[in-house]
Amino acid sequence: MKLTFSIFIILIFLCSCGENISTENSRDPKSFKSDTIHNDYAESFRIIEHHESTEIQIIDIETNIVEFNYNFSDSKETNTLEYNPDRVVALSATHIGMLDELELLGKIVGISDDKYLCSSKLKRRVDEGLTKSIGDIGMGDIEGYINVDPDLVIYSGFDTKAPILKKLESAGIKTFTNYDWKETHPLGRAEWLKVFGVIFNKREEAEKLFDKIKTQYLSLAEKVEEYSSNETVLVGTMYGDIFNAPAGDSYMAKLLEDANVEYKYRETKGTGSISLTLEKVISENRNTSIWLNVAAQSEDKVLEMNNRFKLLESVQNSRVYSYFHDVNCFWEKSAITPHLVLEDLCKIFYPTLFENKDLKFYRKLK
Repeated sequence: MKLTFSIFIILIFLCSCGENISTENSRDPKSFKSDTIHNDYAESFRIIEHHESTEIQIIDIETNIVEFNYNFSDSKETNTLEYNPDRVVALSATHIGMLDELELLGKIVGISDDKYLCSSKLKRRVDEGLTKSIGDIGMGDIEGYINVDPDLVIYSGFDTKAPILKKLESAGIKTFTNYDWKETHPLGRAEWLKVFGVIFNKREEAEKLFDKIKTQYLSLAEKVEEYSSNETVLVGTMYGDIFNAPAGDSYMAKLLEDANVEYKYRETKGTGSISLTLEKVISENRNTSIWLNVAAQSEDKVLEMNNRFKLLESVQNSRVYSYFHDVNCFWEKSAITPHLVLEDLCKIFYPTLFENKDLKFYRKLK
């Protein structure tokens, strides 16, 4: 009876990990030696250590369903991926940023488009023909992928049904789906560094880097928590006739919360963006003191979007800030350096408290 009960408990544990166990593996007692690694902030991945492999589960945050299972090991079995691939296609700026932090840019042989690069080292690789632009998953040509002969293609998972994915599978090219963009906590995105640490056999380096980033981020949030800012902030930009602003549960809203500043739409629901009419933005933000993330590099360009923006106090007082002057570097580096983004916001909202700090990503529009 005790034996039956023990087996039942083991089976419940394995099911709770979301593992797909083959009949062959279930006979092997080594397969029961698993340990789920605790994440501090990330919700869209799970790392499970097995006896001779590491499993990475990619999770849909909204449903908590495991959408993809990847097993990394030193074996060359068809259902596993090898640790530390030599030739990698990295199709998102955030992937490049994380590989750069781990000093792995030399492994990148393919990217989606070199015109969106920030890294000078990767630009040199492109110039030397060592890294090639091959298009994104949704639009790329299979021949371009085959020509760079990758061991692994890392893509963002915006289009997990893209036809090219089945073609890559038929060609024997391994792919890996990255959901860092689904994380709503800034440190959750940065924690995806641990996933890259597993893939490239740099676990210790990745964990130390993340711990350092986390410490700096939390220290900044704690520093401004005791202060009261008189600032209010509008965030977003016009696209056509619609003004897109971050929803109240979004990544940007969390950054503003940790910067201890009053965000105009913090009570709205959702983790993406909200769509506002120009009339609503103008009427609700005439006295908002600061405007962030407008897609422009000068106040003249802001007024070209719509001349009515001159009614906003933030424009009248020249308190409009954006990263648009260097947008490639923002997207490549911000996910892995949320502490620097938060520091920029703190500098903007508490200038005297951070007078010795320079803005890293943002710039005041002139």
